Amino acid sequence: MQSASSRKKSGTLPMCTGCSTFIVDDTRALMCDKCQSEDTWTCVTCLNVPVHVYDVLVTADCSSLIHLCDKCDSSVSRTSTSTSEEKDKITETLKEMSNSLTYLVSQDSSDDLKQMLQTVMDKFACLEQTIRDKADASAVMQLEKRLQGLEDQMKVNATIMQKLEAGEAQHSTSVIETIQSKLQEDGSERDEQLKRKNNVIVFGLEESSSNDASVRIVDDLDKIQSVASQLQMQHDCDITKVVRLGKKQEGEDVNPRPMLVTFQSEEAKIDLLKKAKNLRSMKEGGLNKIFIAPDMTPKQREARKKLVAELKDRQSQGETGLIIVGSRIVKKMFSQNV
Repeated sequence: MQSASSRKKSGTLPMCTGCSTFIVDDTRALMCDKCQSEDTWTCVTCLNVPVHVYDVLVTADCSSLIHLCDKCDSSVSRTSTSTSEEKDKITETLKEMSNSLTYLVSQDSSDDLKQMLQTVMDKFACLEQTIRDKADASAVMQLEKRLQGLEDQMKVNATIMQKLEAGEAQHSTSVIETIQSKLQEDGSERDEQLKRKNNVIVFGLEESSSNDASVRIVDDLDKIQSVASQLQMQHDCDITKVVRLGKKQEGEDVNPRPMLVTFQSEEAKIDLLKKAKNLRSMKEGGLNKIFIAPDMTPKQREARKKLVAELKDRQSQGETGLIIVGSRIVKKMFSQNV
């Protein structure tokens, strides 16, 4: 407890917060033990403390007693989060202290004074410890809340990481499956192209009306060999198979079915396709009505369909000399005789 006689000397005299009396060495006054500000001096008159009680308190060993200014008292009150039971206890303690101080004022016995003073000091010590315990408990509670918040956030982060990892794993699996499917599809496409590499499809070649399948096959073989002969192929026309595609239709105005022709070698097939463009000028025997095309896979036919559509679109826009070569549309090269 800070009394006026123990204050540190400074250049200016402090004043009582209640009556503005200057605080000198012999002034009975108390300063706030918490903030120890020079602006917190209050005389015993304003504190409503009897002079002889003040004299006993400042001369006795009262280290457990503290005086707080209004500001610090409010701060301590805010820090404390007492339950109703603890508030009742503190109220009862203050009531007992008030009764003890009243008794001290009315008594002159020094022994009784000392005994009652000791009781007051013990009550103050108990009250001080209660306030400190509550402050510590509040700090611990706040720390526990912060730790709980951190733990909750860590759980949320862990959940997010698990979802991200699961998503990445699923994405990786999806990519692998897509690649494997693409490789498998490309492998199947290569196999199909390999099966068809020696084949051509012949359109518009007249079909035998015989009901005997063997007779129709011989007739088809003779006709395609005749066409190959008139085209003057450079390679031997070694045909290994002829097959009409689709179900045979009966009637006079029925168009002949396309015919699948398989050669012994890929060279013979390529030779026939190169010469097939000359059929357009061979009107004798109706050869100009015959069209020969490579045997393409469904994927190749779809790509060819798109190329033909692009070619027609570009020709409609005025481009000339365009032809389809392989999987591209190119300008036709014209030879010029000098």
